[in-house]
Amino acid sequence: CVEDPRITKIGNTYFMTYAARSYAPGPYWLPDWPFPPIYIAKDDVYDKDDLPLMARKNITITYLAATKDFVHYQKLGRLTEADIDDRDVVLFPEKINGYYYMISRPKFKRDKMPSIYISKAKDLLAFNNPKLLLTGENPKWEVQRIGISSVPIKTKYGWFVLYHGVDKKGVYRVGAIIVDLKDPSKVIARTKDYIMEPDTPFELNGIYNGCVFPTATVLKDNTLYIYYGCADKYIGLATANFNELVKYVLKQKA
Repeated sequence: CVEDPRITKIGNTYFMTYAARSYAPGPYWLPDWPFPPIYIAKDDVYDKDDLPLMARKNITITYLAATKDFVHYQKLGRLTEADIDDRDVVLFPEKINGYYYMISRPKFKRDKMPSIYISKAKDLLAFNNPKLLLTGENPKWEVQRIGISSVPIKTKYGWFVLYHGVDKKGVYRVGAIIVDLKDPSKVIARTKDYIMEPDTPFELNGIYNGCVFPTATVLKDNTLYIYYGCADKYIGLATANFNELVKYVLKQKA
C-alpha cells in the first residue's frame, strides 16, 4: 500500500514523499483487512506471527521518489526510520542555512498523541534528531493525533503550512501554522480553531467517514487552491484568498 503523496519542487526536480505499509490498499485499520499476496501462503492460510515485524505492527514508513517530467520516476529510498511509524511527510522547497528541512509525524510513545516533528539534514535521505514542532492543543478537534498536510509556502512573514487534527470521534479537520523563515522549528502563529471541516455528503460518507485531508496546494494570483481527500473516496478542491488567510493566521500568535 502506497498513499498520501506530497510533492515539493527543489531546483528543477520534483521530490515526492509517500507513505508505505504492508497492508493492501484500503481501510487497513479494520481487523480483517487482508495482507498483500506476497505475505500469504499458497493455501491462503497464514499466521500473523510469521509475518515480518513491520507487517505485524502495521507500521508506515515514508519513502522518497523524484521526477523532472512526471513520466519517468526514480525511487530514491527510505526517508524515515525503519522501526518507527512515521508519515505525513513534507519537504521544504529550498535549503535554509545550508540544510534541507523535513516535517513528519512519528509515533513516539513519549508523546500524549502522535505529533508533528521537524528535522534538518545536509542530505535528503539522512534526516535525524527530529524536534517536536506541534502537538494537539484544542480539545474539540486535536485529540487523537495531528499531522502536517501541505508543503510549506514561503511568504515574507514566514512559511505557511496546513495541518490536520483528529477529534475523539475520528473526524479530520484542518488548521494552519506559520513558522519562522530562517528557523522553521519556531512556530510564529497557529490557528486556534479549524479552518476546514467535513460538512458535505462526499466528505462525511465514504471509506473513512468524516474526513478532509489536504495533501497539495497551488498558489496562483493570490488564490490558494487546496486539493484534499474526502472520506478516503473522493478528491475535492477548496480555494481561499491567500493574503487574507495569512493575515488571519498571523493574528493568532503561537
